[in-house]
Amino acid sequence: MEMKKRSLKFKMIIGGTLAVVIPVLFIGTLSIVKTYGTFINQGKHQIQQIAKDLSNMVEISIEQELKLAGQMAITPVVINAAAKVLESGIAQAQAEVSALDDFFVTLYQQIGKGYDIMFVLDTDGSVISDSTGGTHRVKGTSVAARDYFQEAKMGKISIGSPARSKSSGNPVFLSQCL
Repeated sequence: MEMKKRSLKFKMIIGGTLAVVIPVLFIGTLSIVKTYGTFINQGKHQIQQIAKDLSNMVEISIEQELKLAGQMAITPVVINAAAKVLESGIAQAQAEVSALDDFFVTLYQQIGKGYDIMFVLDTDGSVISDSTGGTHRVKGTSVAARDYFQEAKMGKISIGSPARSKSSGNPVFLSQCL
């Protein structure tokens, strides 16, 4: 009854306003929903791209580490000490092992940041020389059970499963076979 008392002009204004406002609200809501979905998809895409980029960086870094390990493995002091230990045993190779300890200590001092330890193992997985001056040899440290050693023993360059270092507890995962 109240609406009958209103003028035609008032009814036209209200009707026109509703005819404009309702579609604008509907289109606005739809736009917000679609924009939200687009932002979510863009965010997912960016996260995937960042993950791919990080993966590539890690791969490049590991390739460089493998090259460095390969270069160290063919250094004469490493080859001489390993050959002497293999040929005569560690007791008969003290001079070569001592020279190798000195080599690793110096190398570690120069490039050691970011490395837990550098070492050479015998065929049983026991440390014959390391970058701490041979302390792991003296302790009798062995990594024979580690997957990276098992792979290296088969002649493969190994990027093993990360494991905790027996000396520091830091993660380690790389091994290079001589």
